[in-house]
Amino acid sequence: MLRSRIWRCLLLLATLLGVAGCTNNAVPAYKYKNEAKANKVIIDHCVATPDLVTVQENDTLHWEVATGDPETYTVAFTTRNVIHDAPPVVSLKSPDKIHKVSNGCNTATPGSCDKFPYLLLPSSGADRCPDPGVHIVPSN
Repeated sequence: MLRSRIWRCLLLLATLLGVAGCTNNAVPAYKYKNEAKANKVIIDHCVATPDLVTVQENDTLHWEVATGDPETYTVAFTTRNVIHDAPPVVSLKSPDKIHKVSNGCNTATPGSCDKFPYLLLPSSGADRCPDPGVHIVPSN
């Protein structure tokens, strides 16, 4: 009986220490540097500009790779794909098509107006690059 109690206490202690230790390993939230209204995002060596692009509901958006960047990127949304197409694959030699952005965002349903992050996945296998993504706002 005493041995069982000791084991339960040790198990509880180990669980609490493990949970407390997880916060030190958490990935910090991505802090974006700028937000701008635009219809295109320029990718230059795995950095997207603007960092957070603001697009009105039902407006258009596409990605371009800067001159001098030889990489091919896949744009992979991490929450919801708001362009409703396959993940774009874009390079300097293979431009992206124009996508319509929609999520049901309007002044009557502001909850659907949100930020939708994505990752830039280099085809070379280099580290993926996080981006705060697309901020959908109601159209005028």
